[in-house]
Amino acid sequence: MAKASVVGACDTKGEELPYVKWLIEAAGIATALIELGTKSDFRGADVISQEVVSYHPDGANAVLRSTDRGQAVVRWRRRSRALSRRVAISAE
Repeated sequence: MAKASVVGACDTKGEELPYVKWLIEAAGIATALIELGTKSDFRGADVISQEVVSYHPDGANAVLRSTDRGQAVVRWRRRSRALSRRVAISAE
């Protein structure tokens, strides 16, 4: 069975990302919404940003305290493989 992840910052795309998830699910594909926002408490995601940053080797503050969005994105990416495995397992 196919699986998909919709990954993005719900603090800036809080309406668009759930809609994309809905479209993919409407096509019959299991989908997880992964929140990467650093400035919101968006709770409509399957995986919230606090969980994502818990995988970072330098701790959550290495990502969340950054005021530079570009640097935060680079730091998010450092843990993307570990997170992808976790999401794949939970979607089964």
